[in-house]
Amino acid sequence: MTPVLVGETHLPLPLLRRGKVRDVYIVDDDRVLLVTSDRVSAFDVVMRELVPHKGAVLTQLTTWWLRQFEGEIVHHLLSSDVDEIVAAIPALAVHRDELAGRTMLCRRTTVFPVECVMRGYLAGSAWKEYRANGTLAGEALPAGLRESDRFDQPIFSPATKAESGHDENITITQMRGVLGEAAATTLERFARLVYTKGRELAASRGIIIADTKFEFGATAEGTVLLIDEVLTPDSSRFWPADQYAPGGPQPSFDKQPLRDWLDGERRAGRWDGNAPPPSPPRSSRRRASATSTPSRASPALLSTSESDMSFAREGIPFILIAAALAAAGYTAALARRSWPLWLLAFVLTLLVLWVAYFFRDPERTGPRGANLVISPADGRVIDIREVDEPSFLGGRAIRISVFMNVFNVHVNRYPVSGTVAYVHYNPGKFINAAADKASLENEQMSVGVQTGAHKVLFRQIAGLIARRIVTYSKVGDAAAQGERMGLIRFGSRVDVFVPVGSTVKAKLGERPQAGVTVLAELP
Repeated sequence: MTPVLVGETHLPLPLLRRGKVRDVYIVDDDRVLLVTSDRVSAFDVVMRELVPHKGAVLTQLTTWWLRQFEGEIVHHLLSSDVDEIVAAIPALAVHRDELAGRTMLCRRTTVFPVECVMRGYLAGSAWKEYRANGTLAGEALPAGLRESDRFDQPIFSPATKAESGHDENITITQMRGVLGEAAATTLERFARLVYTKGRELAASRGIIIADTKFEFGATAEGTVLLIDEVLTPDSSRFWPADQYAPGGPQPSFDKQPLRDWLDGERRAGRWDGNAPPPSPPRSSRRRASATSTPSRASPALLSTSESDMSFAREGIPFILIAAALAAAGYTAALARRSWPLWLLAFVLTLLVLWVAYFFRDPERTGPRGANLVISPADGRVIDIREVDEPSFLGGRAIRISVFMNVFNVHVNRYPVSGTVAYVHYNPGKFINAAADKASLENEQMSVGVQTGAHKVLFRQIAGLIARRIVTYSKVGDAAAQGERMGLIRFGSRVDVFVPVGSTVKAKLGERPQAGVTVLAELP
C-alpha cells in the first residue's frame, strides 16, 4: 500500500490544538490522540511543502526511545499501534490508513510552558549567541570555545514554548519564575537523565546527539510525565561520530540542510525570518527528507538535477531590459511592416534567450561531507599547483583554478561547510582570467571558511569581460556546502586553496559543476 501523505488531519474527535507538526485531539478526560503530520518546520515557521514518511519516522523513533526509558521515567505513551488505537476508538476506523504509523494514544496532561533543552555541544543558536556575546541564554561560557566543541558537562538551557512564532532561550532563573522552584528542579533532573542515557545509547551506535529538547506535562494527580516527541531529527541534532571535527558545522542526520538553505535566504535578504517562508528547491527538500542520511559521498545525493531552473536575481534587470527591447522591436515591426525591423526583433529575441541562459541558476545536488571540497564554479580546470597563500591559510597551499567562459553557469557556491572567517576585496586589472597572473593582478574577492580543523579559501576573480563580482558572504556567516555564495559576470575564474596534504581529485582539463564535482579531500 502506498503511504498516505498527511498535511492536516480532520478526525471525528474534538481538536485540542494544531501545532507546527502535530495535531492533538481529545479522546476523553484522561487521554489525547497525537497525530504527527508530514509538515516540516524550521526556525519556528512551518514550510508549505510536505516531507513523505516524516510523521511515521518521528512517531516510531519516539516510541522506540520511550521503551528504552521505561522503569526510569514515566511517559505519556499508551499505544502507537494503529489497530490497538482503532479498537479503543472505533470512530477512527475509516481513518486507519491515514493514521497508520504516525499516531500515538497518550495520557492527557497539562503541558509545562517551557521546552527543556539539553546541549552537549556548542551548535546552532547557542553558537550564534556565544559568538556574539560569549554567553548562552545570557549566562557566561568559557572563552575560546569553537563551533561544535563538546561541553565538559551537558548544559541545561530552557526556552519558551511557542505553538506559533519564535521560541526564545531563557535563563534557569526565569524558568523558576514561570514554573516554581520545585517543578523547575524536577524538569531539569528528568531532562538530564533522558539526555544522558539517550546520548550514551546513540554513541554506542556511532551517533552524536549534539543537543535536543524535551517537553513535560503533569497529570491531574500531579505526576510529571515525559511527553510529545523524544530524540527525533525534529527535536535533536544527530551527527555521525566518525565525521566529527570541531571548529565548524557538522554533517547531520536531521533537517540541517533545510535550516542552512533558509539561513542563506535570510542572509541574502530574500526572507525576513517570518511566515510565510520561501519554497525550498527540490535539492534541499531531498536532503531534508526523513529518509535521507549523510555520508562522505552518499549515493542518494550523487545525482545532478537541473530540472528546477531559476535565474540569479542579479540577472533579472538584464532579462527584463532585453525583453522590453524585443517587445519594442516587434511592436515597431507590426506597425511599419518592415522586414528589417522584423529581423531586428528576431535578433533581440535571441538576445533575451542568451541573457536568460547566462543568468540561469539551476538547482544542484551532489556528494556532501566534512572532508570534501566541492567545486564552487562551473567551467574547466586550468591549473593545479602548490603556491604560497599568506592571507588566510598562512603558508603553502594547493591551488585549483576553474575558468568560466560565457556559456557556463556563473552562480558560485560554497565548496565546504563551516564559518566564514575571512572576506577581502582587492581591486585590480581585467586581464584574461585564464592567464596565470590574473590570480594576483585582477580584481578579486576572497572568502575564507574555517571548516573543522582546516581552512579553505576560494577567490572570485574578474576577467577580460567579467567586470562585476557579487559576493553574499560576510565574516561570521555560516557557510553551507553547495549553497549559493555569489556570482561573477560575464566569464571569469575561481581559485580554490586547500591545505597541503589534501588529496586532489580534480584533473587538468576536467569540466566541474558547481555544487556537484569533488575537487579535493581534506587531510
